[in-house]
Amino acid sequence: MLLQKNTLLRYLFPALLLTILTGGVVIAFYANHPRAELLADTWSYLYVVDRISVAGQLVNAWRLPCYPLFISVLYAIMGQGNIEAVSIAQAVLFVLATLEIYILAALIFQRPWLAFILSLMMGINLTLISYVKPLMTEGMGLWLLASLTLSAVLFMKTLRRRWLWLTALWMLILFMTRPEWLYLPPLLFAYVLLQAYKKQRFRRLLPHALAALALMYALVGGYIYTNATQNNFVGTTWITNINLVGKILQYNMQDHGDPSNPEHVMIAHTLDKYVRQGIRDPYYMMAHEPKLFGNNISEPAKYAEYIILHHPKTFALDTAPLFFSSLTAYAQESLVDPTGVLGQPLAVLHNASQIFYATNSLFPLCVLLWLGLLYFKGTRRHPIVQLMGLLILICVYGIMLTTAGGYRDYDYMRIYVLFDPLLIVIIWGFLLWGLSLLWRKVVERVTTRKSKSGHMRGLLFSCLCLMALILSGCEGDLTTPPTNHSLTLVSCHREGRVGLLFMRFENRGVDVSSSSVQLLFKTPYTSQQVSMHVDLPPIPNNQERLVTVDVPVHGPDYWMPNSPVKVTLNLPRTDRQPQSNFTTDCHDPS
Repeated sequence: MLLQKNTLLRYLFPALLLTILTGGVVIAFYANHPRAELLADTWSYLYVVDRISVAGQLVNAWRLPCYPLFISVLYAIMGQGNIEAVSIAQAVLFVLATLEIYILAALIFQRPWLAFILSLMMGINLTLISYVKPLMTEGMGLWLLASLTLSAVLFMKTLRRRWLWLTALWMLILFMTRPEWLYLPPLLFAYVLLQAYKKQRFRRLLPHALAALALMYALVGGYIYTNATQNNFVGTTWITNINLVGKILQYNMQDHGDPSNPEHVMIAHTLDKYVRQGIRDPYYMMAHEPKLFGNNISEPAKYAEYIILHHPKTFALDTAPLFFSSLTAYAQESLVDPTGVLGQPLAVLHNASQIFYATNSLFPLCVLLWLGLLYFKGTRRHPIVQLMGLLILICVYGIMLTTAGGYRDYDYMRIYVLFDPLLIVIIWGFLLWGLSLLWRKVVERVTTRKSKSGHMRGLLFSCLCLMALILSGCEGDLTTPPTNHSLTLVSCHREGRVGLLFMRFENRGVDVSSSSVQLLFKTPYTSQQVSMHVDLPPIPNNQERLVTVDVPVHGPDYWMPNSPVKVTLNLPRTDRQPQSNFTTDCHDPS
């Protein structure tokens, strides 16, 4: 019992320390530029959130449902349009994922100090946090993949059926959030069942694995069927179609269609017209060629699929170099504000994270090392080798699917965020584990219980000092003096494809419990200006809300504004402010 208690304390203290450090860095990063960040792809997820809220429509041809459901639940709890709460919730998921990586590394290496170092490399990594803060699927996807991997590792160590089913559940939620993970389950289950076979548990676990796979893909099949009948699209998301077009444009294969097919000739001619102008972005072409790219881009996607299937060697040879170059393709989303809270130390940490990301180039070497360990009989049965093989399988799958499906260099980094924590465990785990084995052979470590406890107290004191510094620095930025200007329009974004306006209102005064706005704008389809009355949700002081506006429809056309939008605030009489009229072009500068 005493031994178990000491073992628990050995692992519990680093976990507490990790939570403090990771939480402190995340708080500092958010306090540096507190506004919730909406990126170019955010609006499509918010559109699905609107469909869920207005029509209860979970199945959509544009985006998968799990992340919009996550936002919808937070809206229901924290207030409609509360995008700040969504961003903060994603930070909480990141801290949880960091702790899961700590447990994962501890299970693999059986060394708390090594697990702490590996998870801390993730927890204070501003490159990862910069993709967690914006309203995108990366924060949720990172947590889901960490949970999935931890469950799979626990299954491999215990061979208990409940961990197998929990792994299946995480996989289902993951690929209903990010479609590129749809084909992982058979590969992952094949690997873990191979380990079960070596331990003579294969027959007992195989029916459960097959049942889990059948259930997962039956749900996916039902989703695709609903998409086909409800949205006239056979598939999970039409984003895969645009990726197909993007790939042939990336490899300059747009002229490899069937020359005897008039439709292929027409599509190739259209694509070449933009390529000659230096434009290879299918989204740009979609906006300027609505007829060709209509119907969920089905025709260009069929054309691209034909090219890839009839030129597999060319496609494979062009994709192979990306497996290596994409590992270090760097781009950061949420940037540190040098003038914000703790701007200077965060900038230093950001630069360190960018340099650290370059070590991903060592991953192919780690794969070769693992294959070498797998080759020799003396090492292939070692638990570390088997468990690291699982992590390598997941990462290789992610890299191969990303390089085969992604067509923009700056997108590789965004997609790699999900399994970058696993890359850290693989690369630095191999390195530090090997060094620790060498150190044990060369030098005898002589430590006493007293020195250990003193060292732990010193580390805890340092963490508390760091947290005090961070919180003291945040106070001035997070507290804004109240003014009599209680509500202002921050920005407006139009999503013309689905007829939505997204308007951000920020409150820097007293709480506003009930209010509304009157919108006035011109459209190409009406002789008179369109007038709309929109109710605003309650907006507490020092918070903001995102309001989704469904514009009117006339026949097949949305009455979207083609002129500046005039916005008139209707506030309760008790809330006075000098400005109640705004005129804005409906686009979001972010």
